[in-house]
Amino acid sequence: MTTDRLILPLTPKSKVDVTQNTWQIFNINETCYKGRKKAGCAEWRRTGLCKHTLSARGRYMKRRLERYNDYKATILALAKAAGFELPKFGFALYFYFPIPKRWSLQDRKAMHGQMHHRKPDLDNCEKAIFDSLTFRDEQISQLSGHGKFWIDTKTGPKRTDPIGPGYIEVLFNQPVYNPLGVEWVDQSKIISLKATMDYKKRRQEKKTRNYEKSGKHKRNLFKNEEKIK
Repeated sequence: MTTDRLILPLTPKSKVDVTQNTWQIFNINETCYKGRKKAGCAEWRRTGLCKHTLSARGRYMKRRLERYNDYKATILALAKAAGFELPKFGFALYFYFPIPKRWSLQDRKAMHGQMHHRKPDLDNCEKAIFDSLTFRDEQISQLSGHGKFWIDTKTGPKRTDPIGPGYIEVLFNQPVYNPLGVEWVDQSKIISLKATMDYKKRRQEKKTRNYEKSGKHKRNLFKNEEKIK
């Protein structure tokens, strides 16, 4: 990155909460293939829904997940095009939401640049960014700034940025809060070494549990008693 500022020209969105079972909706057909010549059952031909296909709630969730996946893919593509990697600290995130078109011209002018006090929540917007740009968002330790605002590109001042109705702003090289005044160190080697040790410990504990579960330790104990006699 040669600049301290990056603009992602797309309207911010909230993350979508999913579980392991949620992804099963992509394995369920939306078209019924029962009946003769796989033309569908009578209920599906009449209503478009039946017990053999995805429910109306499932279709709504599927469309929502598809839009969310497209949103994350777009963010990732924009970040790669700009050569941007999400840092662990020292950056700020700001979200700009477009003012609804149904608002009056007077309200649009009054709300331009004001704080955004509606849904989606700020933490959900940030979570969507983290899900898009990193597989291990627990490594993100500090945001130097974050917020969300109303934006109106029609009545507001003209900008030279290639932005749309809404956009996301990322600022880099921001001041980092250091409450204890310590020197920052590279934790990657420490964490990787600890992870390796924890893995070996868990593996050894698993072997011990399997060994005790098999009952071999008891048989060996009896053999030793026979030798002693």
